[in-house]
Amino acid sequence: MSAEKIIFDEACTAANAAVVKAVADGRDRDLCGFGWVVIKPARGKFVSFLKANGIGTNEYGGGWRVPRHVMAGYNGQSMGVNEAAAEAFADTLCDYGVKAFARSRID
Repeated sequence: MSAEKIIFDEACTAANAAVVKAVADGRDRDLCGFGWVVIKPARGKFVSFLKANGIGTNEYGGGWRVPRHVMAGYNGQSMGVNEAAAEAFADTLCDYGVKAFARSRID
């Protein structure tokens, strides 16, 4: 298994744990909205791994976007839960030196 796959799996695990905690904290009753992660610049081994595996798309304004349904098994529209997942995913990537940040918007 590649280092990039290990990082991706760890980030997904962190995102899923954040979803569970956010729901337990009542953030699933938050505003409707979305959360995602942007990796910028969109280059390097990790982004190459994502592209090769069909994970994500180009981000408006530059970078590579990883959508919410990829990083966590949560498909709801609670902005609080989606933000929690995106933040946990991005934090894990940053721990490995991948420049990533969470984004969100109200629906």
